[in-house]
Amino acid sequence: MNKLGKRIVIGTVLGISVLTLSACGNHKTNANPHNGNQISIKSGSYIVPEYKHQLSKGYGYLALHLSIKNNGKKEMLTDDNFKLVDKSGDVTKPTDVYDGQDKTLSVNNLDHGEKLANAELVFKVNKNKNYTLKLEPDDKDVPTSSISIKANKYHDDSNGAIAAAKAYVNTVFLNENDKNYDKFVANDKNQVKNDFNNAAKKHLNDDILNFLSDSDSNKIDDNTQNNLVNQLQKANATRGKVTYQIKKASGKDVKVQLNVKSINLTDVGDNVIKNNTNSQDFVKNFGNTLNGAKISHPDDVLTVLKLTKDGNKWKIDTSNNGDIQYKDVIQYFFGEDY
Repeated sequence: MNKLGKRIVIGTVLGISVLTLSACGNHKTNANPHNGNQISIKSGSYIVPEYKHQLSKGYGYLALHLSIKNNGKKEMLTDDNFKLVDKSGDVTKPTDVYDGQDKTLSVNNLDHGEKLANAELVFKVNKNKNYTLKLEPDDKDVPTSSISIKANKYHDDSNGAIAAAKAYVNTVFLNENDKNYDKFVANDKNQVKNDFNNAAKKHLNDDILNFLSDSDSNKIDDNTQNNLVNQLQKANATRGKVTYQIKKASGKDVKVQLNVKSINLTDVGDNVIKNNTNSQDFVKNFGNTLNGAKISHPDDVLTVLKLTKDGNKWKIDTSNNGDIQYKDVIQYFFGEDY
């Protein structure tokens, strides 16, 4: 790869979590562009790189989308020419956060009058500090270009994505009343709740109810099945646990990683066959069955919800297309063996 293409990135960033765009509507431009490099900040984003450790509270990875125009002589630039300097003189160099899938700049030199329309650099910053972004060319005859950065002007929208995922799980999978659903989630609530309920009933029928001793002659009616699902949801809400973490994103698309510890009904189905259980006894004792069922899910086994920003809300992808399939998520909440 050529020198300039090393880590200055153009366009969409893959393998990182883009949490929000831009702080202010106006572009910032350095004050002395006539014989050096004119820098404009087009937008900024706080991101969560997939392979970086979590930062302390108050810190974040700030991705700056830059426009750079060379008003001086021909030169070559890399990320090594850029740095942030705070009031105390402490220097922060760009951070390499990419995973090899990103589009990198494909030119070596910046001729006089040539412009880089959408370069990107990522810095680890204190969100409450002010910085100066400096571009220092290798040629000492070319003046340093500077532009001020207020880190607190760039907003972190990660809490919104996490809140949407939590509200969706609580409302749809656990049948709880989460006030954040209408605030953060764009999906039709009744539709997704009904879809989950039907999927859960199908699982109960396929794995348990069809093996009851009197299943051929004494089918459990739909209302009773709905009640069984509601009991399972309540038990998961009480006994289970879900933790959430931003995995990665690109533009408006965010992937939220879930670690789900929930009730596993595999042993329940086995005992139905072993004990020759009938429908009446199963329905009557289902609550006690749930209280005694094991909670399982290894800490290192995770599932993912895919969210897309839709106005001020988030749309959860309920399709079964691509690498993330909704059916793989819901299985953790209706007792399937995973």
